[in-house]
Parts: sequence; C-alpha cells; structure tokens
Amino acid sequence: MGLEEKAEIITVEGQQVAFYIPMILVTCTVSYWNEKGEGQDFYEKFQTASDTPMAKIRKSIQMFAELDSGLEAETPEEDSVDIEPIAPDTRA
Repeated sequence: MGLEEKAEIITVEGQQVAFYIPMILVTCTVSYWNEKGEGQDFYEKFQTASDTPMAKIRKSIQMFAELDSGLEAETPEEDSVDIEPIAPDTRA
C-alpha cells in the first residue's frame, strides 16, 4: 500500500511498527548557464523527508536542475530554498 514510503517500519518484540516520516515540499528557482555563458532561470519542485539535511536538499536541487536542463547549475543558497510541510496522507 506504499506505507514504506511514508513511514519507517521497524520490528518491536516481534510486531511491525510504522513510524510516520513527515514530508516537506521543496521549491527553488535555479540559474543555468549554457556554453555561451547565457543564463536562464528554471523552477524546481520536489518532496523529501522533513529530516533531510539542508546541504543534501541543496545538492538535490542542483542535481535535478542539471538533469532537467542538461546544463550546469549552481548549488542554490539556503535562503533561496522554500520549504513547506505537506499534510499527511492518512489513506495508507
């Protein structure tokens, strides 16, 4: 049912227990440069676990930006990254 994507599942005294991992929505505008030195801004958006370190979030933004554009991108500054909590999906 996808519970393993929303929770960490551990075994306690022979019983499986799910610990919910809160998710966040990360958005950021990233600048790209082509081989001519021309810049362009693109919008990146993805979800990650709320306990993901900011350094890893920033590197992920850079990686997604480079994969999306095929161009070299800078690692964004921390203050340019917008983060908001995602309401839990209790259907799982």
